[in-house]
This record gives sequence, structure tokens and C-alpha cells, in this order.
Amino acid sequence: MQTKLGSAKENTIISIIIIAFVFLIVVFFTSKMWLYDDNPTQQTTFHVPIETLEQTKLMLTDWKYNHKKNFMEVVLEKEFSGEDNIPPSYEFDAVDTELDEEFPVKVMHETDNLFVIHINGVPEDYRFMELKVTEIRDEEVVRAEKEEELINSDNPIIDVDVDDLEDSNYVILLGDYREIEIDNSISLRSEIEYEISSVELEKELVEKEIKVIQDEKIPLEERFILEQENKVKELKRELKFSAGEEKEEIRTLITDREGKIVASFEKLDEYEEEVKVLEDKIKALDEKLEYLESGEQDEKEGDENEKDNKNEQDE
Repeated sequence: MQTKLGSAKENTIISIIIIAFVFLIVVFFTSKMWLYDDNPTQQTTFHVPIETLEQTKLMLTDWKYNHKKNFMEVVLEKEFSGEDNIPPSYEFDAVDTELDEEFPVKVMHETDNLFVIHINGVPEDYRFMELKVTEIRDEEVVRAEKEEELINSDNPIIDVDVDDLEDSNYVILLGDYREIEIDNSISLRSEIEYEISSVELEKELVEKEIKVIQDEKIPLEERFILEQENKVKELKRELKFSAGEEKEEIRTLITDREGKIVASFEKLDEYEEEVKVLEDKIKALDEKLEYLESGEQDEKEGDENEKDNKNEQDE
């Protein structure tokens, strides 16, 4: 009887050890999924200009991940800020630095001021994604630049080596799994849908620009004018009770501050004019949106008609 009890006790202890061992193994291999990660965030800041490239200014505006379809959508604003008369071309590469794995990248939509990029085949256990943006200057621009350098050199050479025509530089954008939003609603869209998103984003930026002028710049200038006007009143009162050099100094100060007031009023006029231009731009963007949305509707109706015709033919 004691032997049976002892065996049962031993079996219980062995079972507990096995369960504990399995638990520790599970914890070890899944800890990254649920334990707090106190490593420094490796994320390129959103909505901050990136001026690393020679010819292009970039800004990261969105980075989302669809884990159901295993792809990321990255939205970059771009501004051609260089001196080349022909804008550069661009190449994109993506790699997860922890998994040490490269992923295919496709530019889904591009305008003069926007990139929409998809990084495909991204697994759910991705960690830190690097998106490399390479700017490649136009060969003819580089050729003209090199030829001018050679002509002005001490030993001018007529021909430019083909290898010298390659002129590129790059910037790496970082995506951190803790900062990238999971959004399973993002999907492949038509060219018109991407264009609509682009116009909506541009309109949003213009509206923000108007808000900054109206809520920050204009009130600041108005406060400055009020301060200067009060100072001028004080100086004019002092002027009545001054004489000699002191009187001349006060007159100089009054003239200086009145000049600043005039300049500030001119600045206010400039702000008002800038707001009018931006408001006109919003009207133009609204008209463009209306046009694109009507085109999108026509496209959908065309697809539906085509589907109906095909169904009729099948019947």
C-alpha cells in the first residue's frame, strides 16, 4: 500500500516537473509576443521633414500593417527641392533587421508630391522594418555636370566615363512594430482611389496651413502691433517732458517703432493674401475631388455593366 502511494507521489512530482518545463519553454519562445519590450523605439518620426537626400525632401505621413493579408502600406510626402532641371528617379528596398529578411516593395501610386508604397509578404512576427529610399539622379543631368567639370579642369577630357554617370544617395526609414498601426481595412485600390486619397491629404495639409496662419501667425502679429502702439504712446508722453539729446533719442525710438508697426501691418496683409490663395487652392482641390469621385463612380458602373453583360452571355 505504501509502495503504491509512493509511486503515485513520484508520478505527481514528475508530472509537475514536466508541466513546469513545458511552461518555461513556452514562455521562452513566446515572450516577445506578450512581454513588455523596453528596447528604445526604432521608428522614424511621423510628419517631420527628412532632408537627407540631395534633391528630395521626404516626410513620413502614414505606416500601417494589414496582418490578414501580410502587407504594409507606407505613405510618403515628397518635394523636389534640388537644383537639377530633371527630377530624380527612386528605388525602394525593405528588410526586417531582426529577422534578417528582405521583402518585395511595390510603388502603388506616385504623384509629384506623394508615394504610396506596399511592402508585401510581411509576417505577423515582424519587428523592425527598414525602408531604404534611394534617389537616383538623371544620367543626362549628371553627364552635363561632369562635362562642365572636365572642361573647367586643368586637364580637360572630352568623354565622360559611363560609370561616372551613376549618382545616387539614400535614406533609411525605420518602422517599429510598437508604432505601426494594425489596419486590416487597407487594401489594393484603383488608381482613381489612390488619386482621391492624395487630393484629400493635400487638402488636409492646406487646411492645416490656413489654421496656423489664422490661429497663430496673425494673432501674434496683432499682439506685436498692439505692444508697439502702446510703446509709442508712452514715448510720446515722455517726449513732452524731455529736452536736448534725450528728446532726439526718444524721437528716434518713436520713428523706429512706428516703422515696425507699418512693417507688421504689411505682414498682416501678406498673411491675408496667403489665406485667400490657400482658400482658392482648397476650392480647386474640392473641384478635383468631385471630378475624381464622379470618375470613380463611372468606373464602378462600367465594371458592373461589364459583369452583367458577361452573366447574360453565360446564361
